[in-house]
Amino acid sequence: MIRTTVFILLIFLGFILVDGCAPIREAPTQPPLTFPPPAPPPSGGDSGIQNEEAPRRMASLHLTEKGKGELEQGELKRAMDRFEKAISLDSRNSAAYYYFAEARFRQKEFQQSLTLLNRAELLMANDTDWLIKVYLLQGKNYEAMANKKEADKRFQKVLSLNPSEPEALKHLK
Repeated sequence: MIRTTVFILLIFLGFILVDGCAPIREAPTQPPLTFPPPAPPPSGGDSGIQNEEAPRRMASLHLTEKGKGELEQGELKRAMDRFEKAISLDSRNSAAYYYFAEARFRQKEFQQSLTLLNRAELLMANDTDWLIKVYLLQGKNYEAMANKKEADKRFQKVLSLNPSEPEALKHLK
């Protein structure tokens, strides 16, 4: 009697699983972040090494997303700590460099911001939308440092990528 009951329960559970009443969700393969893709490894890298780096990359992107939220809330110190940790986990996380530079700019640390933006520019070389952001922030840094000539060069770079970019046009007037 007990064997029959157990057998019927197992069959019933099997039908539930197969029928879809208890679906098994797969983990997403990529994070739901809107950051630029990682820069390719310097020497083409071994795919085994890339697989080992995936958790570090995901953690770095997660920290960058949290830091971006804190930056938007004006919590600059916490945001900068997150971006620094994100970069230490994945030195090819171009978005972390960009947002860290933005935080430095807001702190009026213009030279440090420019250093971070130079790294972001190298990592984002193939992403026009992000390059526009980088050049705009570089221009603002140079303006804040009273270097109009260098600022104008950056705003001209923006216009070479997008001739109707309103922010660059506003700064060049």
